[in-house]
Order: sequence, then structure tokens, then C-alpha cells
Amino acid sequence: MRYALAAVILAAFSAPAMANMPMLTPLPSPATAEACQRWAAAQGEEAREMWGVMESGKYLPEVGALRLSLMCLGDKPPAIVGFGSSAGGDAAYCKANPRTPICRDRR
Repeated sequence: MRYALAAVILAAFSAPAMANMPMLTPLPSPATAEACQRWAAAQGEEAREMWGVMESGKYLPEVGALRLSLMCLGDKPPAIVGFGSSAGGDAAYCKANPRTPICRDRR
């Protein structure tokens, strides 16, 4: 039993740490520029950081707020949004974008 528990703990700590993509509150209706800016600001720092990840690997909450606002208005979010929230998503992004700094730095 001790060995099984040790194996589980070792496996948990040897896997890369991943953050969960934060849940967003419902979109405003109607989705006006002002309403979407207020909505984006209300999503919280963690959401703005996840939405603010850039190809360089840096996170800018201001970029996240802008992307959230644009998504609220109907734009499709960039593929990089949420990088770091799932190993499978990161691998798929890096397979499609192997030359971006965030992917080169993972190797």
C-alpha cells in the first residue's frame, strides 16, 4: 500500500503543472463595446492572464482583457488563448506553431 501511494505522489509531482482554464461568466446581452469591456474586466485576474498569454510566453492581463472583449463582440479567440491549461492543448498548439518562442522554450 505504501508503495502504491508513493507511486501516485511521485507521478503527480513529476507531471508538469497545469492551470485550469477559468470559467467565464455569461456574456452580456446586448453585446455592445462598453458592455463587453465591463464584462471582460469583471472576469478576474486569472482569466485575463490566461487570455493574455502571448507567443513569447509572457502573460499580459491587458491583452487578455482586450481578447475577452473582442470575443464577447463575436471575434474568434487566438489559438494561443489558454496555453498552459492543458498538456494536450499545448502539444496541439506547438505542433501547429513549432517556431513560436513559447513552443521552442518547451523543448
